[in-house]
Amino acid sequence: MKQFIIPLCILLVGAGCKKDLLDIDSGICFSVNDLLDSRNADVACGKAADFEGKSLCLEGTLEEEADSGLSRKFFLRDASQFIEFQVDSSIAAEVLALVKANEGKSATVKGIMTGFDKPQNLKCRRGFVQHLSDMEDLEIQ
Repeated sequence: MKQFIIPLCILLVGAGCKKDLLDIDSGICFSVNDLLDSRNADVACGKAADFEGKSLCLEGTLEEEADSGLSRKFFLRDASQFIEFQVDSSIAAEVLALVKANEGKSATVKGIMTGFDKPQNLKCRRGFVQHLSDMEDLEIQ
């Protein structure tokens, strides 16, 4: 019986571990998963995350929007999570062409993060969008 109780206790303790709190002001590039899985991003609707309004560097895989006809956005994906990037109209054509040509490649992108309320499954959490306003803030790896 002990052989089942000990692994079960370890599993329950591991499942209850808190998410990491990231040092948003460190200036390092965070993966999309690290940011979205952090305690910093675990914010209820109506409240702002500590990184909203700040410039962050994120890393992940470039993904173009499926219907990019009139759109000014692309995505940075990391495993099963992604962040949407809204692109300033003055650089949109150039950025979206670069994303299309490099889709699936690793990239780092800096930009200002904003949040929005995202109700899901009887629970409301914050969702996030990053804004790209300078072509030099997108770097293909």
